[in-house]
Parts: sequence; C-alpha cells; structure tokens
Amino acid sequence: MTRLSIVIFVVAFALAAIATAPLAFALRLTDAGDMGFGAANVSGSVWNGQIDNASLGGDRLGDVRASLNPVSLVTGVSRLRLQSNNGAATLIEGRLHGFEAVTATVSLNQVGFALPMEGQLSFNDASLVFAGENCRTASGSVATDMFQRGFAGPALTGRLSCAGGQGVARLAGKSENVEIAMTVRIRADGQYRLDMLIIAVKPSLQAMLATAGFVQRGKGWERTEEGQLKF
Repeated sequence: MTRLSIVIFVVAFALAAIATAPLAFALRLTDAGDMGFGAANVSGSVWNGQIDNASLGGDRLGDVRASLNPVSLVTGVSRLRLQSNNGAATLIEGRLHGFEAVTATVSLNQVGFALPMEGQLSFNDASLVFAGENCRTASGSVATDMFQRGFAGPALTGRLSCAGGQGVARLAGKSENVEIAMTVRIRADGQYRLDMLIIAVKPSLQAMLATAGFVQRGKGWERTEEGQLKF
C-alpha cells in the first residue's frame, strides 16, 4: 500500500467514525454548553440529529435540527449547523471560532449584552469568525429594536465587518425627533465595547436618557457599555 493510499484510508476511516457518532458527542466537541446552549434531550447522529426543547442563555428556542460538518473536523474546526422554525446558525469552535450564516432573532440578554433597555437583535446571513486573536471574516447585517421599545425611537440597522483585529458592527437609525448611532466592537475572547450616541430633540426624551445613564456632551447624549458575550 502506498503512502497516499494509507493517508486516504486513514482520512476515510476518521470521517466514517465521526459520521456515525451521536449528536451529543458533537455538542461536547463544540463546547456548546459554554455558549449557554442547553437541551432537554439530544438524539440522532451528527448527520441528522434532533435537539428537543433547546435553549440559549436560558431562553427557549424550541426543537432544533442539528448536524456537524465532519470534513471540517479534519482541519481542526468544528462546525455545528442548527436549524429551527425560527432561524438557522452555524456555531464554530477550534482553530477558528465564532458563528456563520446566522439568520435569526434573539433577545439581547441571550447573547450577553447588559443594557438598561430590553430588545432584540436580528441577524440576516451574519458571520463573525476569529482566527486566534484576530477577526478573520465578518459579514451580513444586524438590526435592533431596543430604542423602539425603550422610548419609541428608530430601529437601528448596520453591517458586520473586521477592523483592528476586532469584529465591528456600526448601526444607525433616524426618526423625526431622534438620531442614533451605535458601534459595537467585539474581541476574540467575547469582550465587547458598545458606544452609543443619541441626538434627541424632545426635552422629555432627554430626561429619559439622563435617567438611563446617558451623559450629555454638546448636542448629543452618550453612553458606553463593556461586558462579556456568551459565544
């Protein structure tokens, strides 16, 4: 048997072993629990698994179909694809880590943002992948309704990108009385910095912003938050 034949045989054997492994094993490989992912029951194989009563950060996701990409494991990267009636996402761990092709809506606390307002984050084909300490790829769009819920302000939308080794999302929105710009910077270890700038015309809104911890500088109201995300 030639050396090439031996390599092909070993790779084929490894893929076959991975492909028949139970899904519960795949979840342990991806450290999904460290990301706040939980389930009442996990069944099936990595090719076609089922997660019953799944949850993320304590919030219910319902029943989720899951599959691991066996080929990516050979390269030192585990990619776990999750799909439900509410959306889809690929969780990445290993030599690369982050998420890919996320189209879903989650609450702010599900991903770890600690903010004085409640709201949701909507992802549209969003990806954020780190290689070591540096942002490798970032794409897709993000939106939030946190200011709509907080004081009937505008929805914010923006896109993901890499800048200075970090993942960056710059979101903006404008209504008749309020203009908002928000920048989120995310490091490879999940640490984030959130800078918000709000220009509000109505005095009643200004009083509400002061109560929420915003500081007036010139014509704008600013607030910075730092914390740890759950992925």
